[in-house]
Amino acid sequence: MSLNDSLGKRMGNFNSSAYSWAGFSSGPYSGQCVTYVRGRAKEKLGVEFLGGFDSAKQMVDVAKQRGYKTGKTAEADSFIVFGDGRYAGDIWGHVYFCEGIEGDSYFYTEANSNNDAAVSADDGILKKGSLKVLQANKAFLGFVYLKPQKSQSKPDTKNPTESKTPSGTVEFKKGVNYTLSQNVNVRYGAGTGFSRKLRTELTPNGMSNALNQQYACLKAGTVVTALEVKKVSDKEVWAKIPSGYIALMYSGEIYVKVKRKVTADVLNVREKPSTASKVVSTLKKGDVVTITSLSSEWGKTSKGWIHLGYTAAT
Repeated sequence: MSLNDSLGKRMGNFNSSAYSWAGFSSGPYSGQCVTYVRGRAKEKLGVEFLGGFDSAKQMVDVAKQRGYKTGKTAEADSFIVFGDGRYAGDIWGHVYFCEGIEGDSYFYTEANSNNDAAVSADDGILKKGSLKVLQANKAFLGFVYLKPQKSQSKPDTKNPTESKTPSGTVEFKKGVNYTLSQNVNVRYGAGTGFSRKLRTELTPNGMSNALNQQYACLKAGTVVTALEVKKVSDKEVWAKIPSGYIALMYSGEIYVKVKRKVTADVLNVREKPSTASKVVSTLKKGDVVTITSLSSEWGKTSKGWIHLGYTAAT
């Protein structure tokens, strides 16, 4: 059956739990374009495209950081991202969910096209557009294809004996004491959708290690105990501490001190997290480095990126 037969019909079921799943940093679906497309992706595809951004127009860059492919070629079951264009003074951008492609037409659903920030009668209704007109739209930033890229699996030692790169990543565990590598906000829950606590709501020890300001922010160098650990994605991990919740890692950036010991005889340090990237230095077996960011199985050090498959926790 052609999608033309469904024009004007609501494609999603807003009573579905997909529109209020725990991964939303912005809370349950309430008429916003970003919240809607993420709910639609979970309902239709089972894909949990996580938060961590303030506006629709940031979604292309966020997708790239998380290993999703992006581009200008039309593809069904993708996000269509715009920088602006809904109304005068729009600074947030807009996003559609692409339901399908037929010939030179694309079929899409959206929410909050009228900027009312409420669940409206046209939210989730199937609409049709011209691909030619879309490509000519200066506000069109591209498609986000909702299938993550596979990580590199090539060896990255100077003289590798392995036929396949061993897997490696950073794990955060319950009951471990972590030292903050930078100032970190304290929230009521595990996610940026939860409000920041007030400084006066911290434990006495927390208050003694917090910045002297209204909202709770622990200083770099503070040692915290992870009472619970919640992994939201491969790039976002939160911990419950006595004073509340803090991010141990967010958008791949690690907020606590994590050290790894090199296990390969010689390990390449690269400019970017890829075996295709330029080698800028090397490490030898036994060297200990601090990891400040993650990208799949790669870790960023002060000298560049290394594959964590050739390292071990210290």
